[in-house]
Amino acid sequence: MTTLHILKLLEGFNLREFNSKSMDRVKITVDVAKIAYDIRDRYVTDARFMGLTVHELLSDRFIETMKTTLNTTAKELNDGDTTFFAVADGDGWIVSAIQSIFHNFGSYITEPNFNITLNSRASSFYLDVNHVNRLEPRKKPLHTLSAILMDNGESRMAIGISGGHYRPLFHSQVTTNIVDYELHPQEAIEHPRFQWNPNTALVECEEGYIGNAIAGYKLKKLGYPTRMGVAAIVEVKGGLKAGYTDIRGDGLPIGVI
Repeated sequence: MTTLHILKLLEGFNLREFNSKSMDRVKITVDVAKIAYDIRDRYVTDARFMGLTVHELLSDRFIETMKTTLNTTAKELNDGDTTFFAVADGDGWIVSAIQSIFHNFGSYITEPNFNITLNSRASSFYLDVNHVNRLEPRKKPLHTLSAILMDNGESRMAIGISGGHYRPLFHSQVTTNIVDYELHPQEAIEHPRFQWNPNTALVECEEGYIGNAIAGYKLKKLGYPTRMGVAAIVEVKGGLKAGYTDIRGDGLPIGVI
């Protein structure tokens, strides 16, 4: 949902006017991410328990209202080490899978028969009875696991990225690299990334971005590559099936004959 909100908000800008490695692009994306994450924290939970439907949350009217009621309370975003894979079969069907036990060693509880360590996703519940993501019976908590499926009629892609709460921000960067900047999927993955900490107003950019300041934010330049969101893509285009992996991690595309 947060990825969709970032992309929806970016529709109001022509990113092609800015270099893909410009600080203008970084600022625009982080500015709209503030709104998207605010929507997440105020309205998004298990869809069966939300007061608004997905379509209402993505409506132009709702988005415009949220722009004027931004909650600037600091929220810390944490990264993570998620496992993602995607598979395309001979008929062109794509399966996208993403898994994580959330915190290191998850819940610290391991099922003894099969030695499966249980995740700690329930830690994302709130004990505040007025919070949208409050703890309730038979309810799933807001969590970070998500992946992207894109289809433009000619090409279909499954895109996955590690990154915990940063994932929607990374999703939006890879997606706009492909859609707005028309980069090849491999180039879109390898393109330098950036992340933003709302608790400190610090924006960290991998090496390659042009400029030394961002209005309204502190800037820290990093080397390249970092572990800032390890990505993978599987693409089906006509009779071609291709896999693309990230220099930041240990991904591997494999073809089975």
